[in-house]
Amino acid sequence: MTRIVPIYPKDLNELQRQAKMLLYSGVFKPSWQTRDNAEAALAECCVVIQRGMDVGLSPTQSIEGIAIINGKTLIYGDTLTAVLWAAGCVIEKWTEGEGDKMVGHAKITRPDGLVIQKSYSHAEAEQANLVDYRETVTDKRGKTKPNDAPWFRFRPRMLEWRAFGFAVKDGASDFSKGIAMMEEMAPFANDPVEATNEINETIDRPTQIPAIPEG
Repeated sequence: MTRIVPIYPKDLNELQRQAKMLLYSGVFKPSWQTRDNAEAALAECCVVIQRGMDVGLSPTQSIEGIAIINGKTLIYGDTLTAVLWAAGCVIEKWTEGEGDKMVGHAKITRPDGLVIQKSYSHAEAEQANLVDYRETVTDKRGKTKPNDAPWFRFRPRMLEWRAFGFAVKDGASDFSKGIAMMEEMAPFANDPVEATNEINETIDRPTQIPAIPEG
């Protein structure tokens, strides 16, 4: 039985064609910075695919696990975890303590046996102004809504992700290729973005995908 494998672009032309297909399909969602500009959205998709290939991800994995936010390429924590597991690392994450005594831990055991362990405490998160205790917040339209910030809703998990990000930086950056983790960069990467259910019709998405050559 023939096994279907991911399609990796071999040159700039193939990269652009694949990015067009992903944009046209609606699978790749351009950031708010490029969604109204077809050329910029295409360029963003190309960069995401390329950056993903740097860490061994297929193009389709890249558009799900990598994003460009505020001009910086970031990788989601679960995708980075998958990259390290695939490279032979063993990963452990856990939380100890309660309330303001809570501490997140992460341990990475490399294939060569080297162990890197880091911790990140609630106190450190407070010092970095990451924790917001407000039950409700006001959006840009002046409307009050529940506080859905990650550090408010999932504080234990975020402490673990911070510890994991430090462990990757200090002992596994050869696998991550220096891509910063989305959860680690909060709140820089998690500034609230106004969401809408309206379909954006202003972007000039490609209407025709170039024919695939024979062979």
